[in-house]
Amino acid sequence: MISILGAYILSARPELYVLAIGNGRYETNRAKFTDKTFVPFEQIPQAEDSAKLVAESMKRLGAKASVVLASKGGALPLSKKVIEDAIVKMRKTVEHAPKGSVFFIYYAGHGTSEGALYNQYWWPGNVTVSASGNRFSWVGERLTSLSDVAALSELKERPTIIISDACKPFDRTAVNDLRDQRLRNVLNDNVAENLGNIQDVLRALAEFKCTNPAVVFAAKPGFTARTAENPLEPAEQIGPIARRLLILEPKFRTWATVTIDQFIAELTTVDVDPQTASTTTNFVGYKSEKAASPILFALEGKKGS
Repeated sequence: MISILGAYILSARPELYVLAIGNGRYETNRAKFTDKTFVPFEQIPQAEDSAKLVAESMKRLGAKASVVLASKGGALPLSKKVIEDAIVKMRKTVEHAPKGSVFFIYYAGHGTSEGALYNQYWWPGNVTVSASGNRFSWVGERLTSLSDVAALSELKERPTIIISDACKPFDRTAVNDLRDQRLRNVLNDNVAENLGNIQDVLRALAEFKCTNPAVVFAAKPGFTARTAENPLEPAEQIGPIARRLLILEPKFRTWATVTIDQFIAELTTVDVDPQTASTTTNFVGYKSEKAASPILFALEGKKGS
């Protein structure tokens, strides 16, 4: 009876589930491009390496499951459907995990922002047309938005953390198109300045339609995320947030538990790594004055943080 009860208590502990996406291969066959003027994205094998390193690190930090989704060699580029299907599949696993379990999503690859509503989009590897000019309307249809990722991963009583190790530039042509065709008499320079003053609020409203995600970006709106040295292999380049996680892993391993708030606070502290100090963060949903931050992972054998 005691052993059965003990097994039940252990199984009821919150668990950490990790999906690490390395989107490093992009279509280069010009015959497949619907926009012949579009310049293909450069290949970024560092994205695949970053996803693998993050998955391995989180596994060492106690993840129950750590899955890597990447396109390598001659494999087809990751499409929007493949990325979103992987999120849904892992969500179904987390759905049956104990309450309080965490769904951790990491993405490394090309990213962009439409520049008007401060959303961020992950570029699937098979997209062959640029998000500019009068194509503003299809950005959400062809690319994977952070709001979609948050909605697809949302679970009741099981928090989500999304790490976007990607660029966040925006296309001024798309903004001009929106201004000229839809908001000609509204989005003047004064209004644009006022919108900039409340951009954090707009980002929350535009990006996250669900209730509980915590999000870390590798770049501020309008900026790129540059790769940095792998602290384990200086000759290799990896994503800036992947680098920060590897630098912090030894410190985390000395703590008994690490909450989501603690994890993000450490991950985004400038002093952790001046080389990647541009990292920013965005809290939404679960965070409140009354609610305690969910535990991200707990290490056995540790007595205190």
